[in-house]
Amino acid sequence: MLEEIELGSDDLGGISSDHGKVLRAIMENPDLKVRPNANGAPVTVFCNIYVCSFDSISETSMDYSVTMYVRHLWNDSRLEFNSSTPITVSGSQTDGMWIPDLFFTNSKDAAVHISTSTRQSVLLRITPRGEVLYTIR
Repeated sequence: MLEEIELGSDDLGGISSDHGKVLRAIMENPDLKVRPNANGAPVTVFCNIYVCSFDSISETSMDYSVTMYVRHLWNDSRLEFNSSTPITVSGSQTDGMWIPDLFFTNSKDAAVHISTSTRQSVLLRITPRGEVLYTIR
């Protein structure tokens, strides 16, 4: 369970003080970069993909690009907190957390296109029970 950390004078974007304490604890905990249960069993990660479009299809080279949403769902007991509502985290606040590494086998090339708007394409929601939903476009 996350311990509560007192907020300083800086504003956390108008979020409630309870959620602010949890966010601060997440951002200041270096252990969260390591996968949950690191010395134990593997973490079960559920994944779904929503394909928005197939683009740039080339029959000669058999290449194409895909625009899609990828969602990961897993449980991290280290992120449990006392509240009745989930916390939504976006942008650079996700940098200090472990995120599953998704890869596509038998692909020619697969990459997430990094741009200034990529941070806006990331959403992370944490429930009070420690369930983490990570979505990226």
